[in-house]
Amino acid sequence: MFYLFVETNFLVNISLKQEEHRSAYKLLQIAEQNKIKLCIPNFCISEAYWALAKKHEGQVKYRDKTNEFINETLRGSHSRRDFEKYNQIPTDIDRKIDKEVKMLDTNIVRVLSICELINLNKTIHQKGILYR
Repeated sequence: MFYLFVETNFLVNISLKQEEHRSAYKLLQIAEQNKIKLCIPNFCISEAYWALAKKHEGQVKYRDKTNEFINETLRGSHSRRDFEKYNQIPTDIDRKIDKEVKMLDTNIVRVLSICELINLNKTIHQKGILYR
């Protein structure tokens, strides 16, 4: 059995369809056919969520500033319609973030179902080759 060491970018690329997602999908399919065994360090799971949060940091700040603006503006307004119109911006941002988090959740479950979770202190990784 051939063991392939993958890291955080593998999870992020598959989930968010970034850069090398086609290659990552092919590797995942080959692993699902038991032709190779994927190995991933346990810290990569939480690191993938951190990468997603970092990606959305600017959008979250924009959402928060927009909410502040809406609340300040509508204090003097009695129109519920105005509030609903401008409140849509933060909702769309939240929907996009939720969708990407769900994609990451789904793909992590898929990867973990076929992957061997490893502790790096028990595995030596040199020049892209996994030694046991």
